[in-house]
Amino acid sequence: YTLRSVNDLYVQRQFSLLNEFKDNMKKYYFAEAQVADFSDPTFVSRANERIVKLTKGLIKDALVNVHPDTLVMILNCLYFKGTWENKFPVEATYKQSFRLNEKETVKVPMMKVKANFLATEDNELDCRVLQLPYVGNISMLIVLPYKLSGLKTLENQLSPQVVERWQKDMTNRYPVAPRRSGAA
Repeated sequence: YTLRSVNDLYVQRQFSLLNEFKDNMKKYYFAEAQVADFSDPTFVSRANERIVKLTKGLIKDALVNVHPDTLVMILNCLYFKGTWENKFPVEATYKQSFRLNEKETVKVPMMKVKANFLATEDNELDCRVLQLPYVGNISMLIVLPYKLSGLKTLENQLSPQVVERWQKDMTNRYPVAPRRSGAA
């Protein structure tokens, strides 16, 4: 698989950050505070050049513009390309409705495969979690809230501890489960 990331913390000149915040950015995101002048018209192009360099050209033009009154910017760019351990057969792709929110639906290509995956249900956060493994000992977690309106609540409660709990609770199973009432 290919994985490239950029984690930067830009701080406007004459603006100070708490040391605890800077330490946490360094510890959790590997981002050191860099002095920036967001009103400088070359800031965006210089930041984009750094992103291109660190991602070896895989991410271009990540930034389009930055408001000149910005005081702090946390930048995170991630490029991932991998091969699933359980490949989805192309012929099993079909169009199905996908909900963007409670009111909007669009038709998108959906993939289908029969296989066993690690999965769990979180009754506390009212969601189901599926782990899709990639070749190379890396995986993606897909989190599906049961309620259409549940995504915001889920995002607000998401933490490293929650993800660790999901990973501990996962069991190997075929992930098709009956829909609960009010499910998406």
